[in-house]
Amino acid sequence: MQLTVHDTFGRLHSILTTDADTPHPRWFLQDGNRELVRLGDDMFMVIDQPNAAPLRVVHERG
Repeated sequence: MQLTVHDTFGRLHSILTTDADTPHPRWFLQDGNRELVRLGDDMFMVIDQPNAAPLRVVHERG
């Protein structure tokens, strides 16, 4: 499974998981393989950067 997220500067990033069928899948930034933790339905944070702003899922409208 792949999602698109944006940071506080509006930059887009792709994140992926290879184990979407599990209750707690692991998520990674595609451009660097940094692991993310899911904070909610539409919010992620890089695990090793606790002071970084969260990444938000881009929802397509239309």
